Amino acid sequence: MTATTFVVDSVAALVVILEAQSTATPMLLRKVWPSQPGAFNELPAAFVDPGEEVIVHDSGTRTRTLTGLTATIVDNYSTESGPDRLNQLRDALVDRFDLNVEAINAAGNAILELTRIVPRDVTLSGQAPNGEPRLTVYRGLDFIFGNTAIKEGRQ
Repeated sequence: MTATTFVVDSVAALVVILEAQSTATPMLLRKVWPSQPGAFNELPAAFVDPGEEVIVHDSGTRTRTLTGLTATIVDNYSTESGPDRLNQLRDALVDRFDLNVEAINAAGNAILELTRIVPRDVTLSGQAPNGEPRLTVYRGLDFIFGNTAIKEGRQ
């Protein structure tokens, strides 16, 4: 079997999609990272985590499924009135992800399938200027691509 780059390609596909959204709506998404950064200097921001992977073999193929592939959107908690920018971004990304299910590869043997969106707190730990430990909590949305899979044949 030839070497594959399924995880790398999946993360890269999500980054490209998120960057396209950032270009289209820079006030809703300002920064995109391929992995969780140590600090969020610009908000709203996004990062990607490949998460868990399940591998199944049968007589002629190997199926790799990224059950935990996640794009996380992060923003400040806000007291602003008007439309919530995190919800506006959520709606825009659902549409954009639906249009890009085959973004991983052109061969069509892998799909990028959004299965769930889960709100959560994203916590970063660091140090305050006085040296004391500090936790910073952000609003977050996990876009989970739980059935993102590729089926590969053996050679």
